[in-house]
Amino acid sequence: MAGSQSRRAEICWWLGVAAWVALAALWEPEPPLSYLEAPSASTHRDGYAVFHDMVGRNAAGVRRLLGSVSQIGDDVGVLVVLSPSRGIDDRDREEMLDWVSSSGGTLIIGHPIRDDKGNLLNRFTEEGMWELSERWGTDSASLELTYFPRRAEQPREVPPFEVEVEGEIRLSEAGAEAMLTRAETAVVASVEAYGSGAVIQLADATMLDNSALGFKRAHLFAAALIDEAGAKKVWAFDEAHEGIEPEPSLVAYLGSGPWRGVLLQVLLLALFVYWWASARLARPVPAPPSRRAREVTTLARDVGDFYLRAGRSEWALSRVLEHLRRAMKERGRGEERQAAEDAAAEAARELEKPAHNPERHVYLIRKMAICQRMLAESSKGKKR
Repeated sequence: MAGSQSRRAEICWWLGVAAWVALAALWEPEPPLSYLEAPSASTHRDGYAVFHDMVGRNAAGVRRLLGSVSQIGDDVGVLVVLSPSRGIDDRDREEMLDWVSSSGGTLIIGHPIRDDKGNLLNRFTEEGMWELSERWGTDSASLELTYFPRRAEQPREVPPFEVEVEGEIRLSEAGAEAMLTRAETAVVASVEAYGSGAVIQLADATMLDNSALGFKRAHLFAAALIDEAGAKKVWAFDEAHEGIEPEPSLVAYLGSGPWRGVLLQVLLLALFVYWWASARLARPVPAPPSRRAREVTTLARDVGDFYLRAGRSEWALSRVLEHLRRAMKERGRGEERQAAEDAAAEAARELEKPAHNPERHVYLIRKMAICQRMLAESSKGKKR
């Protein structure tokens, strides 16, 4: 039993060493994104913090969606999806469109958007297809766009403005309408009815980023877009497709940044604590006899040798046998008791023999002395 436990301890030790080496060499996950890294909170040029603040000031409320559309809440009337970094699969797209159709809400889609396989999603609805085009115009990187109000109760006046735009929306013969165009031919933004709600598509989400709104190139269009989608509604910015999680994984936190080294050191310390607790990791070796047992054996041998030289070995054997029998009456249990009884019976048979063997007597004296010590220690609950 002790050998198998020692062997298991040795195997577990080496498995732990191998696992630690693998963690140190291979495990370095990306840190989870925080709320401040959400595009709707980012103040970088390509973030949407300015547009998020505009919505917060002009709409009934604003929040961030960190889960599926089924968790959006009944009070939300506008869902904003602006060029997410993670793909939108067919299930998510159908879930968004079903929400629009059943709730009467408005979905604002900012291209480019990719599917779950990394391919450009060029058709979000049946009526509007997005296509990536070369940047219009060769003399200037900015394009002059014209706004056509469609759904706002009191349309804002938005003079033609210039922004950098890539792509356009190809509309079908019926359904979607142009909201923002270049020279009244290329559609840059469209709106279409979908069930009881509406879908607004932007050919390029960068027309709403911090660079475009912060320098007041497209800020009037952004204000008009808020009116078109519903200024009296609660808006939600989709951050679930940006990798923002409401409860980031603790393992990802510990496996990245400065916490990675701390975690590896803690695991290494735990490994050495296990090594220390397992006592021995090599092959098991027989435990040496206890010091007290050696002392008893030496004393019995000396006594036997004395009586052997005096020619009185049978008398010494009888005295030790009597002492062992007295000890068995007072103490002893289990295996120790049985060993003592066997030694006493063997000594009694030896004394009954007509011919005495002094060397045999010395051997039995030593054996009974050890049994007597075993009885004494077992009665005290000590381990040999």
